[in-house]
Amino acid sequence: MPGESTVARSAVGVWLLAVLGAAATAHWVLPFDAQAGLFALGLLCMAYTLAAFGLARRTAGLTALLPLAWVAGFGMWLPIAQDFGAETLAPHIGSWGLPQSLLEPVAYAMVLLAGGVATSAMLYLGTGSAAVFWHVLVLTGLVAGASISHQDTPTTTFAAIIAWHAGAAGSLLRWATHAAWASREGVCTRCGEDIRGVSNSMCPSCKGALLCSPPARKMGPPKDRAA
Repeated sequence: MPGESTVARSAVGVWLLAVLGAAATAHWVLPFDAQAGLFALGLLCMAYTLAAFGLARRTAGLTALLPLAWVAGFGMWLPIAQDFGAETLAPHIGSWGLPQSLLEPVAYAMVLLAGGVATSAMLYLGTGSAAVFWHVLVLTGLVAGASISHQDTPTTTFAAIIAWHAGAAGSLLRWATHAAWASREGVCTRCGEDIRGVSNSMCPSCKGALLCSPPARKMGPPKDRAA
């Protein structure tokens, strides 16, 4: 269908821009100004999340605004979490018998995992998609593991940033494409139940929240016109 191909092309375009934006930020901004780089990455994540919501016809509301605010604030909450990891977690995990050289990398990995759980939960709040939740969480786990094994070298950081944003944007835009199709077809994005004409914001079959714009109401059989 023409509508499907338009959404798919738009999703691919947004994904490419997200990957290029992450690569440009990691290469030209982050090494020279870490704070500005983190802010830029947060705004980039907010931009492609907002684009995904737009393609999916996501309705406005608190469950849409909270994920956008959380990812946009990446440059504010990550440095605070990093300081907590270095000053509080690292000394605490020293009692685990780890080598001194691993204390800060392990603490940083724990901070990343905690942030990944929170980010996954926020994106689940915005999409209602378990796939998005697990994709982002697994991506964060891989990035955290890489930060320990390679001790966060510039090359590893560059690759990790691109991989995380490519995966997160891809998962969000895959959800958006499916949600846009479901909205056009008038079915629930989770269970496929026909929801045309549903007056509340809950699927009558799976009881999941209907986050995207409600489809058109069911049309009855055409009435015979008076002669």
